[in-house]
Amino acid sequence: MYHIDVSKPKTAPIDERIVIDSYIKHEPSQAQMKLKNIQQQSVIDGLGTELTKAKLEIIALKGGKSK
Repeated sequence: MYHIDVSKPKTAPIDERIVIDSYIKHEPSQAQMKLKNIQQQSVIDGLGTELTKAKLEIIALKGGKSK
């Protein structure tokens, strides 16, 4: 799994960004699960700061509201 730096989305591998964008648009609950997995991986990598967690939660909330 790739590490995704949410503060710089363009540094994420393009295929991972497309997958997440697709989930957010079409399957909000799947997007939340995917983001939670990324968040957990970030913590494991020692890069899960409070700011990163907050950004992931905001993205997940936006994904959950848009249909």
